Amino acid sequence: MKTGSSNKAKVAIANRMARGIFYILSNKDVRYRELGTVRVIDEEKKIKNLINQLKSLGVEVNHYTKEKIEAVTKISA
Repeated sequence: MKTGSSNKAKVAIANRMARGIFYILSNKDVRYRELGTVRVIDEEKKIKNLINQLKSLGVEVNHYTKEKIEAVTKISA
């Protein structure tokens, strides 16, 4: 048996979604853009840029994934 508070939450979420959809469809001046993939692409660009900066400083870098990057050459500052 569902409680009244869980139904209220579902109605609140559905209301929020409906308002967002209405805003997107009714507003002709603003173009809709999904932000999820843009953030990932920007993050990957930043990682590649930083790896290239390290390589230009003479550091040998092994880049496996964004979680695992290791410097083969030790650097002293």
